[in-house]
Amino acid sequence: MLPSFDQIVLGVTERTGLTSFDDIRKQKYPLRVSLRGPEGNSVPLVANEICKAYGFTLDDIVSWGGEVSYFRRLPGARLPDIEKDEADAIFDEAVRHWVGPGAAMGMRFLPIGDDAIARLEPLGLRRGPVLRSDFPNLPADFQSVDFSGFPIFTNANVPDDQVTAICAALVARKANIPWEGTGPLPLERMCIDNREGPIDVPLHPAAEAFWRAEGYLN
Repeated sequence: MLPSFDQIVLGVTERTGLTSFDDIRKQKYPLRVSLRGPEGNSVPLVANEICKAYGFTLDDIVSWGGEVSYFRRLPGARLPDIEKDEADAIFDEAVRHWVGPGAAMGMRFLPIGDDAIARLEPLGLRRGPVLRSDFPNLPADFQSVDFSGFPIFTNANVPDDQVTAICAALVARKANIPWEGTGPLPLERMCIDNREGPIDVPLHPAAEAFWRAEGYLN
């Protein structure tokens, strides 16, 4: 798992008066939502599943008179749209780049409750706390859906020698593989379950044996 701490959250402007996903459904609020495009990528798909866990969809928002717009710009680059009143909400991941500035602008971030999380977990989605210790501009911690890590996966039937060769190549070239601008590939964080890269499926047996022999696993 390539480590990358993240969550997906819905931030709304104070002027909407919204404090929860239930508010959106009950008020049939015509929210103008800014989403990451294109339409078929993972962010809109997961965003729609979160809405469905509360009994509505992105299409419902449009039917209530709202808008759902798709942009290739990262969420931080779309914050000026909020300031200019061209959107009421941003639904996106990459929280490190926009939750802090968004909170400083007065945006509210809507928590995802336990009942909704229980509906999302069978889809393979994970709960993930967004912490004030990470974003001091937040008034408090809140719960959302975890978006951390980039999985590297293969079929369990791939021969052991091929998996071992891939792992060995990563070790041999880790100093030449930058990750998130912080230096060499962090293999010591890729092989274990952690906040930055939750491991949801077992390691391939050959990979587990290799990383254990190399000292990356206890």
